[in-house]
Amino acid sequence: MSVNPVNSQVGADLPLKQSGQSGAAAQTGSSTVTARNQLNAQLVANLDVSTNTDGKSLSLLYRTAIDSINQILSDQLNASGGGAADDAQGAQGAQQTPNILQQKLSEDNSPEGTSQRILSGALSFFSTYAKQHPELSQEDQAKNFVDIVRGGFEKGYAEAVDILNGLKVFNGNIADEIKKTRDLVNKGFDDFVASMKPQQQSDAATAAS
Repeated sequence: MSVNPVNSQVGADLPLKQSGQSGAAAQTGSSTVTARNQLNAQLVANLDVSTNTDGKSLSLLYRTAIDSINQILSDQLNASGGGAADDAQGAQGAQQTPNILQQKLSEDNSPEGTSQRILSGALSFFSTYAKQHPELSQEDQAKNFVDIVRGGFEKGYAEAVDILNGLKVFNGNIADEIKKTRDLVNKGFDDFVASMKPQQQSDAATAAS
């Protein structure tokens, strides 16, 4: 899968504003967690995933993955920039997306479509990370960045699986498509890192194979 790091609507929701007071960020941190928990509860309450014909289980994976990636990137990019994330804005954004599943059902909710949207949202912030780490080679920038966003994705994946297991529907076609989406996302991350290797190294590896 070829992946181009482009801005996505969900990725653009990542709170990158700096807060003047670290204490204010600490006070609003709990509100972010509360908002996410409330949204998760609302999603589960309205989730009918006895089959995956409507794509709701993959929409759930998309939301939990993007939430976790956004959070880990917010922490990382703001820490590197010397500021704190605006958690209040993040909490407000979570509260404003109660219909995320319905919104995403109009899109391609196949494993291929879902994985591509997750990758596009995650990788759209690579340029920001690279600018904050000019001391690294482009390959090392890509490796380090992918390690960060992969960790966020895996956290979101585990959250989605826990929800589906709680509903006793993580089996059959649903489990197969969730796992396939995970494989495609991880392949996309690997392909992105490979694309950042020096051309001479890539050519040598191709010739050796």
